[in-house]
Amino acid sequence: MEIIKCTGEHLDAAAEFYDMVTAYLAEHINYPKWTPGEYPGRESASDAIKGGYLHACIEDGKMIGAFVICEDPQGDYSRGNWSRSLDPSEVLTVHALATDPKIYHKGIGRAMVRECIKIAVDSGKKALRLDVVPTNTPAIKLYESMGFTHAGTMDLKRGIPEIPEFCLYELNVDGFEGFRPMRRAKQQLSKEECEEILSRGTSGVLALLGDNDYPYAVPMSYAAKDDKIFFHCAKVGHKIDAVKRHAKASFCIIDRDEVVPEKYTTMYKSVIAFGTVRVLEDGELHGAAELLAKKYYPDDAAEHREAEIDKDRAKLCMFELKISHLTGKQGIEFIIRRAKTTK
Repeated sequence: MEIIKCTGEHLDAAAEFYDMVTAYLAEHINYPKWTPGEYPGRESASDAIKGGYLHACIEDGKMIGAFVICEDPQGDYSRGNWSRSLDPSEVLTVHALATDPKIYHKGIGRAMVRECIKIAVDSGKKALRLDVVPTNTPAIKLYESMGFTHAGTMDLKRGIPEIPEFCLYELNVDGFEGFRPMRRAKQQLSKEECEEILSRGTSGVLALLGDNDYPYAVPMSYAAKDDKIFFHCAKVGHKIDAVKRHAKASFCIIDRDEVVPEKYTTMYKSVIAFGTVRVLEDGELHGAAELLAKKYYPDDAAEHREAEIDKDRAKLCMFELKISHLTGKQGIEFIIRRAKTTK
């Protein structure tokens, strides 16, 4: 399966694809309320191809999905409850995203949304936005599961009597760096919760690219400050070689892991920090070592702490992970339990 930008030679296939989709919807549940022979169809596909906006998902030479992505919202987006005010040139909008109805639930829609995110990021845009018919529950579930947030339901002044209002959604992508949005978005921890877990944790698992390109995951003590995590290690060995070989790494902290045997599940909370690692210079070592010492022995006298750091200074080696992306997840049982207590 590959996703391509369509050209004029793809017009017939795109028109045939959209006609097939709208015909199927007309005979089943027409979630997006598309009209066969009108939209989306040959005319809209032709316009999108001319503008360079139409993309298609191809498998074994056959079109199994398509979408339009461009700056034009094709309606009045000015009254949306957007998280921030952006110039239209800073935003891309997704339209007419469709998959072959004969092969639903194969991850095609999710793959196309990921491609939309990549296009927006690669284009230097700040947000990806779209609108959905309020009754189009499959689309709403897809977008919300991929991190899009609701930005209001309102009249977009499209002049479609049978669809007086649309649900607006957005995903801010500046600083996104290609990290996937969480599939089970309802279980995602807030940034504040992630930072709290990172602060109170005492150990985690650092994942590096090890020898022969094998993943090398090793338990580590750590100390965190601002957007950096500090680690201590030996000056020679597998770990430091991996740090020097490849800068990208991740660090996972399990905050809670309580087995619920009768439900075959666990009550868990965990955080993963993605970022880049580097070995600290001599002038940076003392501050990082002191941070680590204060975390694990906060009541130690300053004189004793300094003496311990000085004692090992000759063999001291430390490195940092600068966080690019911090994400956390909680077990569904936490959400269920919280819902019960708020009733």
